[in-house]
Amino acid sequence: MSRLMKRGKVGPALVAVLSAWLLLAAAGCKHSTSATNTNSNIYISNDCGATVRIYLDGDLKATTDSGDNATITNVAEGDRLLEVKMAAAETILLSRTLTIEPDSTNTVTIYGVATIRVTNNYSEIVHIYDVDDDNNYIGDVGANVSLIIPHITFGTHNYMAKRMSDATQVATVTLVVTDIAEYLWTINP
Repeated sequence: MSRLMKRGKVGPALVAVLSAWLLLAAAGCKHSTSATNTNSNIYISNDCGATVRIYLDGDLKATTDSGDNATITNVAEGDRLLEVKMAAAETILLSRTLTIEPDSTNTVTIYGVATIRVTNNYSEIVHIYDVDDDNNYIGDVGANVSLIIPHITFGTHNYMAKRMSDATQVATVTLVVTDIAEYLWTINP
């Protein structure tokens, strides 16, 4: 080997091959500023009425009960896929791409995903109240019209309808929300 190197035939060729190999190896090692970011977070508030699992880019990051919160810390910059699934059934409740900026906190609230369609077959306008929330007024439903109540959480819900003319209670309903669906309440005279 020393004889060939003296003649200049292997030495420069070997140096060229090794140099090319080192350049290719270095090109494969990408330095990303997003991997070093440790100051960005995602804050998740669970208001859906069920225990959920929270995934970021396919990796399980947290499990949280309804009414609780979770924070994913040290999130790398860039586009990240946040998925929230019901813990009991792995049903996807939320799937959203978040763009993570440096030194930021992204806030996500998981709302109830069911709806209630209230159909008023009464001959006059009725007021709708949420009995479970200190008879909180929700809205009015005209005669022979429907109203959609969005963001209903999982669990049991009680509602009441009162005639607009004299505030007389004309109907009540108890709905047990167990699925992502539209629940129906028809108010008949």
